[in-house]
Amino acid sequence: MVAKRGDYRMRLSRLPYIRILRECRLPAHRRGRRHAPAVRPVHGLRSIVSNPRSRVAERTLVVVAPGLLTLPDAVLARPAALVRLAALSPDPSVDPAGIDAATSTAVGWRDAPAPLTALGAGIDPAGAWVMHADLLHVDVGASDVLVRGRVDDLDADEARALAADIGELIGREGLRLEPRRPDRWFALSTDDVASETVCVDAMIGRGLLNELSRGEGARPLARMRGEIEMLLHDHPINRARSERGADSADDLWLWGGGRLAVGTNAIGPLAVDACPGRAGDLARGLATVACDRHDGRHTAVTVANPLRNDNDLAAFCRDVLGAALSALDEHRIEELVVIADGAGHAATWRARPPRLLRRLGMHLRETRFMRP
Repeated sequence: MVAKRGDYRMRLSRLPYIRILRECRLPAHRRGRRHAPAVRPVHGLRSIVSNPRSRVAERTLVVVAPGLLTLPDAVLARPAALVRLAALSPDPSVDPAGIDAATSTAVGWRDAPAPLTALGAGIDPAGAWVMHADLLHVDVGASDVLVRGRVDDLDADEARALAADIGELIGREGLRLEPRRPDRWFALSTDDVASETVCVDAMIGRGLLNELSRGEGARPLARMRGEIEMLLHDHPINRARSERGADSADDLWLWGGGRLAVGTNAIGPLAVDACPGRAGDLARGLATVACDRHDGRHTAVTVANPLRNDNDLAAFCRDVLGAALSALDEHRIEELVVIADGAGHAATWRARPPRLLRRLGMHLRETRFMRP
């Protein structure tokens, strides 16, 4: 049999690594049967994914996934989008200060995020010192006080009654309580509160006594917290909640204090799409203070709805993370930053469009998404 011209090319094309090499050269929308199914972009990504021809230098997309790391390892190991993220960014950074601090760092905000969060929740700090004020449910043991969780399921009447009594008490110490929503409270002061505090998410499951505030202003805060604990111990709202099996509000944790300093901490421009409620407050605040500088850098921030189960994760990977990874493959963004929280800390993955050899290695190497 006489070999026809071009047969060697056909034989080469059947080799696995040649097929992989060819697919690595192509963007996602031009690949063969191996490419992932089409995703439906959400509103927060529309400025990037809706125009397939858009090419903006130094464009960064920040995707915030609240609660992602609270899901079981077996659930996190399944989605292909998370596996691809792990392949692109195998060494995520960990921030014990929480998801708000990690998001602020990703967009270039260097000061405390609490004033921005208050701004995003609809409170004008007006130069005041702003702290988060979160109600905690605790268990009192023989040697320590264990933090069981944050109380975020108050109804409007419960929040109003507790805020009135607590606000009157902390008002004697020069603080003003601002209960913007039942799940989002702040404490404002005209003077600086010089104390070092831990993020509320990092407190869950840990002993309270070892994490008390430190610094010059710690002693007044500790005395005030003791008075709040006595007030809440036998409060009518807590008695009613205990009778119906709900967690009682046993303590008020003040943390993350700072002032809003826009003039010395300019960021922007930002395109923000944030979910309603607590998880999206910081992003809305960042959008408020972003400036319109023209240095070629653009950032889009998308905050997904909190992830609580398998269905939430599937929707996030399909509609948000999948669309973001497609935009990265097609060079419509220069960098993808994914921020998630759970287990008392936040983690940040940073990915850029992989070069040819990196794509080849990603196809040949088995990768799993693992909790940092």
